[in-house]
Amino acid sequence: MQSMGEPAGLVESRLKNGDEVFGWLDGDRIVCFGWVTYRKRALGLVRFQDKHGRVFLYNFHTSEDYRGRGLYPALLIKIRQVLGCDLGAEFIIDVNSKNLKSIRGIEKAGFAPVAQLFFLVLFNCWRWSFRIKTIDHSSRDLFQI
Repeated sequence: MQSMGEPAGLVESRLKNGDEVFGWLDGDRIVCFGWVTYRKRALGLVRFQDKHGRVFLYNFHTSEDYRGRGLYPALLIKIRQVLGCDLGAEFIIDVNSKNLKSIRGIEKAGFAPVAQLFFLVLFNCWRWSFRIKTIDHSSRDLFQI
């Protein structure tokens, strides 16, 4: 996973924190992966509200030589099947609005947008100004500001 940009030691600390990793293997090589957490998810200054059955999906990656094969949406669907059966879960995934390929994969997996977050980033630092645009009113309990 380090070859795909994961810093050394991050996997261990996430697993110790209770996060889970899901992925596709080709032999002994991880070619696509993503993380799941059940708490403490934040984007910049906005924290997502924890709730029983709420699952946060984050930090997905597919190796360049495996892109375009549908692995990302297939992984999202598999995660929903595996965890949804156990939890009756509500799945939340965040994506940068400029990452159009990821957005297409998320849509192919059956996700629908519920909110948009807008941040102003200067000099690679988060600024205090942001706004949340709710698309689906069922997402009102999603944010803890």
